[in-house]
Amino acid sequence: MKINFDVKFVSGLVGSLNVQVIPLDLNRNKDCIDSIVIDEIAFSLVENVFNRDKEKFFHWGVTFISSEKIGEIIKDLYMLHSFINQLDKHDTTLKLIFEEETKWFANHFNFFKPQALNMIIEITKFLEKAENEYDGITVLGV
Repeated sequence: MKINFDVKFVSGLVGSLNVQVIPLDLNRNKDCIDSIVIDEIAFSLVENVFNRDKEKFFHWGVTFISSEKIGEIIKDLYMLHSFINQLDKHDTTLKLIFEEETKWFANHFNFFKPQALNMIIEITKFLEKAENEYDGITVLGV
């Protein structure tokens, strides 16, 4: 089993089992220019930070997030990064989308920890830039 925590910088719509975060909304950025793509399973580690309204199927479809909420997401990502960074072993509050993947992540936490921390840093940098340049982002889910 593999969990890919890489954050890919892309321009253009990316399909498959990924979550894509684009600047602006689809009407103003139809070509998904200057966006990031994260594997669905890896994104599930931070999904609750993005899901401000706690929608059950947040990672499906298209969700616009205003720049006012981006600052809150950034703050929560910094807190999550700090929390994970301090851990020597997996904490049960860290869950992925599926139970099997969560167990794999927990059993190999020391291997995945630096990858997950790097993913959070890359997402945070993207959001900090977007917060200053755009009125929001769009999360394109599976």
